[in-house]
Amino acid sequence: MTLHQKAIHLVLFVIFTLAADLYGQDISTATDSSFAAYMDSAETHLEKTQYYDRLQYKYAEEFFQYFLKSPNTTIGKEALKDACLMWINIGETEKLNSALDHIAYDSDAWYDILRLVGNSNALKQNKYDEYITLLNKLEKNLTDPKSRTAALFLLSSDHLLKDNMHEVKKRYREIIKLDAAPFYVNLARTYLYELEKFSIGKQAPQFKATTIDGKQLSLENQKSKLVILYFWATSCKSCVQEIRTLRMLRDKYSQKELQIIGISLDKDELQLQAFLNKHMMDWPQIRQPKSYNDELANLYNVRVLPKTIVINRDGKIVLKNLHRKGPIKGIAKLLKSDISLTRQIFVPVKYSL
Repeated sequence: MTLHQKAIHLVLFVIFTLAADLYGQDISTATDSSFAAYMDSAETHLEKTQYYDRLQYKYAEEFFQYFLKSPNTTIGKEALKDACLMWINIGETEKLNSALDHIAYDSDAWYDILRLVGNSNALKQNKYDEYITLLNKLEKNLTDPKSRTAALFLLSSDHLLKDNMHEVKKRYREIIKLDAAPFYVNLARTYLYELEKFSIGKQAPQFKATTIDGKQLSLENQKSKLVILYFWATSCKSCVQEIRTLRMLRDKYSQKELQIIGISLDKDELQLQAFLNKHMMDWPQIRQPKSYNDELANLYNVRVLPKTIVINRDGKIVLKNLHRKGPIKGIAKLLKSDISLTRQIFVPVKYSL
């Protein structure tokens, strides 16, 4: 850095310091309305300074002090949320942790705070054990239904990583029973249904459908072979990346051994057909123009793409969501020509959301 650049940095630092002092707020005399206006001016100030760390630190402290003065008002809780967000932004985890000790267990402020903390990957990665300890403590003590719901859901994710499926289901069921936060309740219902109906070893739901070329297709008639159900769409980039692997599997194994069935969530049939021709995807394709609300998407609980279900000769689910564990080419390793398809050649994998 040149001397001229250093001088510029010094001038900017002084300007920011003076501006911060001018924008100061007397917390002891502030009312909710006046502090709300102050929070708006602080946001404008931060935008103009491109969220200068020193200012975030200053405002976070002021906002938190206002929360301590007015912990039960809407503005007080908003001030707390903004303070925590700024501490997360600048990596002040100690400040954040200290602030959490001042929130009452019956406060609904925990709901927004937990959503912030839950989305802070940096915080979780750096102090994951402390994060889980906090969630366990909150699970035991929180009484506000919405806040408790958020803690239960975040803790269920940890149990999922550790393959503690009993604990995962237990928390999903409590979230559904509390019925306090629609966002988490809907997720809990979706994931619980997936775990209970689509776990490894469960029978795959039967269906009959018409392919885009007008042929009738029944899953029941595929029992003599291994079946890959591949839910996808032309707009899904991660889906498109796996098509080459599907073609490789098609070329390596006969349809007596392996049947790929594509289930597209595309609305435009002409666009889909052009894509299939371009990428030489000649296996059966079923189009679901209503996307996630269509029959097969609902039957197989499709909420994100791609979704892969591998079904063995007995009609049982043996692998799923392969893109989360690795590329679909892993199937090729399992379908080696010297392994008889009359045996169950797949081993269960951990379910991941």
